[in-house]
Amino acid sequence: MSKFPIFDVRQGTSAVNKHLFFNSAGSSLPSDKSINIIKDYIDKEAVIGGYDLMAKEHDAFQEFYSEVAKLIKAKSHNIAFATSATSAFSQALYSINWVSGDVILTSKLEYASNILSILRIKERYGIEIQYVDCQDDGLIDMNALESSLKKYQPKVFLLTHIPTNTGVIQDAKTAGALCKEYDCIYILDACQSIGQLNVDVNLLQCDFLSVTGRKFLRGPRGSGFLFVSDKIISQNSAPICIDLAGANWTSANSYEFHNNARRWELWEKNYSTLLGLTQSIREINDLGIENIEQYNNKLQTYFRSVLQSIDGIHLVEESDSNCCIITWRYKNASRSELSEILNKCEVIYSMAMKESALVDMNKKGIDWAVRFSPHYFNTESEIDVFKERFLEKAG
Repeated sequence: MSKFPIFDVRQGTSAVNKHLFFNSAGSSLPSDKSINIIKDYIDKEAVIGGYDLMAKEHDAFQEFYSEVAKLIKAKSHNIAFATSATSAFSQALYSINWVSGDVILTSKLEYASNILSILRIKERYGIEIQYVDCQDDGLIDMNALESSLKKYQPKVFLLTHIPTNTGVIQDAKTAGALCKEYDCIYILDACQSIGQLNVDVNLLQCDFLSVTGRKFLRGPRGSGFLFVSDKIISQNSAPICIDLAGANWTSANSYEFHNNARRWELWEKNYSTLLGLTQSIREINDLGIENIEQYNNKLQTYFRSVLQSIDGIHLVEESDSNCCIITWRYKNASRSELSEILNKCEVIYSMAMKESALVDMNKKGIDWAVRFSPHYFNTESEIDVFKERFLEKAG
């Protein structure tokens, strides 16, 4: 693709003309086609009911698995539909055979929901949690990771590819190679990276990869997926909660798992959101995730330079390994004062809050930061408009 088709992308997303939207790390803008597919399915379901429509649309549902597999370079049998990244992550975590004394290794940049999940595992099974050190730039220290893998012999290493409160991209590939070398289950939370970065699960060597649909995939809320490696599937692993989506009831006291990742999903799901997410991923695949990553890299680089050119704005990120998540603060403005300015600028954004990344935010000595997260439907001209408005409103 010689030139990124930004005009076509924006034509297919009518909401981009209503405001400056910089919140794809929160809940992004779906395309018009994705929204219409969801509405159309709900309308049809209201006429003939869920069961008959489910049967009629069976082939369309299967496209979800093939489109996800294409995106992350996996196979369809490795994919399970999920209602969120947290539900996918929890399904993975609770499919591990925990015993007292097991160790979970993670970093101090993890998202609150993931930490809460492993604290619950600790409480229930008596496992231990150890944290690997990060460098000053926020990246995992790979030497420290290897030392921790040797020292603690953890059953699981949990890593968030891109933390919620910073645009730092962790070296998930090196982490995967180390986990394989030391025979450690590797769970990668990729909810902030899938859709903006080119991710190949074969290169990352992760055992599980959890993703939400609402962020950079531009899908509907209440959707996501879980990747499960062939190694994990072959071990007959499964989450605590299973139903007919993942197993067959073979006799009064026995059952057999399906030989794929579907055992990590449940039979009852919102099929309209599944189809909406399928369309969103199809659009990314049609554009080419490599082209999106290249476009986004130029976009976020330009955005950072514009923000840094505004007197009083300082970026929270400390790394050169950044993506389309930009956190920043302005002079000594309070959160409410800065929110008022941004609202006057007609910007859609979100705040990175301390309670979502407690340890890292404590280290930085802040309770909040503005989080801008542009995506491939945004333009440099929109960034210029933001600067003009901000300088006027901040006065």
